[in-house]
Amino acid sequence: MRIRTHVAVTAALLAFAPLSAVPLAAQNAAPGMAEEMKEITTEQYVNKAALGDLFEIQSSEIALSRSGNDDIKAFAEMMVEDHTASSDKLSAAVSEGGSRAQIPTTLDPAHEEKISQLRNADEGEFDALYLEMQEEAHEKALQLHRAYAANGDDEALRNIADEMVPVIEGHHEKVKSLRESEDAS
Repeated sequence: MRIRTHVAVTAALLAFAPLSAVPLAAQNAAPGMAEEMKEITTEQYVNKAALGDLFEIQSSEIALSRSGNDDIKAFAEMMVEDHTASSDKLSAAVSEGGSRAQIPTTLDPAHEEKISQLRNADEGEFDALYLEMQEEAHEKALQLHRAYAANGDDEALRNIADEMVPVIEGHHEKVKSLRESEDAS
């Protein structure tokens, strides 16, 4: 009886052992993202992650000066702090690693257009527009970081991606909650 129990426990442990080698973010990735995950290169990851951070920082700095809602301002402060920290980690990993990826220092035209929309939004429409953009940006960021955490070829960057997933999930949940509050008022 003891041998059977030992064999059963060993078999169960071996069956789940491969999961421990896969980053948590990759284990939680949406099934439909499998193909997209396989295709992301280190250069694409670094570019998109850096652009995402730049957008989050710049859009949130605008929110700090334009929003009249204290909850949105608190969220914007958190975005500036967390995405500045994320940018610093990304830069350090690229600098210390062997990656030839270039970190953008300015926004691309698509993100610049969004910043322009925020700057030019009517006072009564600003908060809703900011929150809408934040929700969309965090959905894309989650996909990006989960994809690289699962299949990235640079270990240091893969670890950063995996570390960022729960942070971005928290941001995403908070922005959804803020949007619900805005919709209710």
